[in-house]
Amino acid sequence: MPLPGDAAGLVATVGRQVRAARTFHVELVSVGEDGSRLTAGGDARTDTPAPAAQLTITDEGTTYAVLLDGAAYVRDQNAEVEPGRPWARLARSDLTAVAPSGTPDPRAGAQAADLRRMLSTLLDGVDRAFRQITADTGLAIVRAGSVSGKPADERVDGRTAHRFTGETATNAVPGDDEIAALGRAGVAKLPWKLWVDDRGLPLRFTVSLGRRGSLTTTYTRWGAPVTIQAPPANQVASIG
Repeated sequence: MPLPGDAAGLVATVGRQVRAARTFHVELVSVGEDGSRLTAGGDARTDTPAPAAQLTITDEGTTYAVLLDGAAYVRDQNAEVEPGRPWARLARSDLTAVAPSGTPDPRAGAQAADLRRMLSTLLDGVDRAFRQITADTGLAIVRAGSVSGKPADERVDGRTAHRFTGETATNAVPGDDEIAALGRAGVAKLPWKLWVDDRGLPLRFTVSLGRRGSLTTTYTRWGAPVTIQAPPANQVASIG
């Protein structure tokens, strides 16, 4: 497949092929300015009306997440939402429902606040990881930037790939609060590299976040069978 040399054309081609492939496996490594690492890995579908993915996110602890039919199922390895129910099914609108019932009790109120914070933190991590593991974040950065020179042919995990190199101004990426925060912190440019195979499918994307760290996403198993299922109902606590 011919690959356009300009950023907008390249993103349009890759985005179309990503949707046509329907499924993929992904591994993400995010390195912070202090050397801390966040990793996320899992499978996703691109042929569903709402996001569909199952992820394992490892930071200071491990979080498991399933996105399916417009709902997020989240599990923290170190905590249960309810006894015997380690999974929470929730959306941000559900967090207001985490409150004690009956006569107000300061201890119950504090426990509810702690639970809201934990669930909100889990949702933040899931949302961030999902934007990053799909091509959304990478393609948004590439679309808003420019390609430098011609692509170079390289091997990525034993496959032929065309490496595109470019740079994007931080303030040119619309609608991304994290990138906007980088701009406010003084990171003006985002140098990136995108490896694309002969089918127009991304194999790897890397972006430097300046002194704030870097992000590397690797894609494999395009089009392979993927089944994404909700956790067993008897293990799920509904917050809403």
